[in-house]
Amino acid sequence: KEFHGPNLRRDAPLMERLDRLDADQRDWDTKKQFVNAVRVQTLDRFYNKKVENQQKELASQWAPHKRTRRQIHQALHSFEAELDSMPKKELRKVLTPAVLQGDREAIRMITKKVQLEETWKAAWKQMEQDRHDDTRAAHEQRQVYNDMLMELAGQPGRMRQIEHKMPDSTTPRLRQLSAPVAARTITTGQVGVTELTDYKGLVHVDHKFALEALMPGTGHQMSKAFSQRATESAQPGWPPPPVPQTPRIPNQPKPRELPEGCLRKPSLPASASRVPGGLVRNDEETLGPVAVEQFLPLEAPPPRDQQESLLQEPLVNDAIHMNQDHSGRSDHTSSGRLGITQDQLEMAPPKRSNVYPVVVQTVEGQMQRPQWRPRRTNATQQAPQDPKWPPPRTMALSVRIVQVRSIPEEIAGSHLLLSIQIVGKPRSKVSFRVPTQKDAMEPFPLLGWKQGDRLAVSLIRCGIRGSRELIAEGELSSAACPKASFRGILQLPIRPSESGPVGLRPGVSEPKVEMEICPQESQTGEEQPRGPLREELSMPNVEPSMRNVCDHLDDFDATMRPVPRFGNFWLTPRGDMSSK
Repeated sequence: KEFHGPNLRRDAPLMERLDRLDADQRDWDTKKQFVNAVRVQTLDRFYNKKVENQQKELASQWAPHKRTRRQIHQALHSFEAELDSMPKKELRKVLTPAVLQGDREAIRMITKKVQLEETWKAAWKQMEQDRHDDTRAAHEQRQVYNDMLMELAGQPGRMRQIEHKMPDSTTPRLRQLSAPVAARTITTGQVGVTELTDYKGLVHVDHKFALEALMPGTGHQMSKAFSQRATESAQPGWPPPPVPQTPRIPNQPKPRELPEGCLRKPSLPASASRVPGGLVRNDEETLGPVAVEQFLPLEAPPPRDQQESLLQEPLVNDAIHMNQDHSGRSDHTSSGRLGITQDQLEMAPPKRSNVYPVVVQTVEGQMQRPQWRPRRTNATQQAPQDPKWPPPRTMALSVRIVQVRSIPEEIAGSHLLLSIQIVGKPRSKVSFRVPTQKDAMEPFPLLGWKQGDRLAVSLIRCGIRGSRELIAEGELSSAACPKASFRGILQLPIRPSESGPVGLRPGVSEPKVEMEICPQESQTGEEQPRGPLREELSMPNVEPSMRNVCDHLDDFDATMRPVPRFGNFWLTPRGDMSSK
């Protein structure tokens, strides 16, 4: 029989509860660290994209992603076309030092041939110019001899006006268009010698991106400098210029060091206490040292070697993964752990990214007006949409025109319109022809009336060509029709005009409108009791009417609370829960 000590010292349930509490606390810390890490990386990605979109909004042009030429057309699926898209590992097998040396020798031989041709071209042009000058001098000598013979023969000499000039009526723009364009030749320096078709297919001419991928930081610059030296060596002359020499490039170029504060940094809505330590951030401090600098304004630079890119450590809600050091590293075998030895079979391997960061100069540094910004049109600046008509909590009026009296004789035979509307509400306007004594006019509804609104009544004369002229206008105040009821005569004062309204004589009687106004029983724009409407929408074997569906949607918009916005891992806006 074994002795296990006192019962209090070997209290197994208590030890199990303590171990369970420790495990729960460890799982909670792991989950909290995982959520904060995912949130910080998401914010980095979102706000970096925001800065990129702002730059694209200001820029007039930018470099698209460089794709392989076989994606453009199947005819470009060849070995030569794929050199610019090969990685550095494969380019080392193809573009060996012997191949590059032979390519430069080919450029030197072609340049020597082009220089000899250009020399003969210059000599031929000089000979043509000399022959032109000799022919012109011979013509001038013959003209002088003819003038001397005419003078000896007693004939009148040729009249000459040396100072006479033909008038020039052309504009400066026309003279600019008529000026001859200078030839784009190697001699003028407007065309590089490597742009000729003789250099087609050479590595230093057509595959500068492959050289940049093979020699990062110096390949494109070296090929450009060598092409400029070849252009200088192709200039005509005797003795010929020296052959272009290979530019000296360092075997190990110095790493590019970005000065502090030169990269634009977005501000994240996250405090430093919530950013977990040892986490790979997608900010400029992490991506800046491994980013590729853009050297052409309209073309993307080639990517770095895949071995030099940062590894993306897996983020898993697990204690083993979250206890590792997630700082940036590019080597799988590097020791970047926290000293905790775990079985590597339980660890998810890191991955390589399919995209690569690029350092681009800001648009503001290249603009003539750095403070210029495009004009934005947001929802507040757009034209306001028409509100719902009729407005809520308004009522409809039943208006009936009994008779229009005292119409002036000058316009009695014209086409007259009577217009009635609520002041300040143009959509409530109703126009109709002035009824005669024989016509019996039916009542019509006037929507959108509210207690305190005024009614405007206008008499309008229509012309033959569609013109309209206001003759008289009057208002019916809210005090004259309490509770929206009115029955009587409204006098319309003549509206004054500079030429006299339709030729009316002074002192003419004003038109009078006899009308009846009474409110309708049901109000418009106000929610009606919809007891059975909701039931009809959900009852089986019952097809709801269009009116019931529209009423149900209106009730949903008026009573339902909108869903809070979703972002930054907050299900409700900050302060929303405390306001309840």
